[in-house]
Parts: sequence; structure tokens; C-alpha cells
Amino acid sequence: MSEDKDEMTNKNLTLIIVALLAIAAVFLAFKTNYRNEVSKFSETAGLGGPLYAVIVTYTNDGFSPKTVEIQNGVSVIFKNQSSKNLWVASGPHPTHNAYPEIDGCIGSTFDSCANIPPNVSWSFTFKNSGSWKYHDNLNPSQTGTVIVK
Repeated sequence: MSEDKDEMTNKNLTLIIVALLAIAAVFLAFKTNYRNEVSKFSETAGLGGPLYAVIVTYTNDGFSPKTVEIQNGVSVIFKNQSSKNLWVASGPHPTHNAYPEIDGCIGSTFDSCANIPPNVSWSFTFKNSGSWKYHDNLNPSQTGTVIVK
């Protein structure tokens, strides 16, 4: 009877190991497929590699970091951690037309076009190389720069 119990325990252990290996294989296949799809998307978009985002935080003291360098096609996430609303807009104030894609709410498409409340984020994907100044439209003395290579 002891041998039957040991044999049953070994079979159960074998089944558990096979199940864990199957789960691991499915996980790895999904992870690899996800990476491939992201790479395909970024290559199709002309980015040549994986997509990334850079976070610029806005506090009561202004933007941090004040200057970021990114590759063309990368998004910048502007995260409002101040106690007031934020309105990200392309320089210069008040025309907002420095970034070359026009058709935004005031001038450029690089414009949140609305207040960003505290603890809320807004992102913009840069598709034009250059040095792009921006400001808080509600407090134009608070500025920053995105350098797109």
C-alpha cells in the first residue's frame, strides 16, 4: 500500500511540474509576442525601436526637469503634482505657435488645450525634431524645453 501511495504522490508531483512548465511556456510566449508587437508598431511608425515615455513633473515650484532630451516619436507625460491647475502650451506665450504642427486650440498641437487638475497627467508625442520651449499657460513664467533628436 505504501508503494501505491508513493507512486500516486510521484504522479501528482509530475502533473504539477508539467502544469507549471505549461504555464511558464504560455507566459513566455505572450511576453515575447507583446515585445514583438511593440517593436513592429514602433518600426512601422518609423521609430526603429521600442517606444518610451519621459515624465516631466509640475509642482508649485515649476517643471522638473526643466529640460528633457528625447528621440523623435517619444511621448512626454506632464504630471501635475502642484496644488493648482496646469495648462501645458508650446512657446511663446501667448501665440503658442513655436511647435510646427498647427491646428491646436490656440496655435500648435503641442497644447493641452485645457486645465490639467492636480494629480492628473497629459501626454504629447513629439514628431518633429528641434528644441521646443513650453510653458504653463496659467503661469507663463514657468517654462521648460523638450529637445527632440
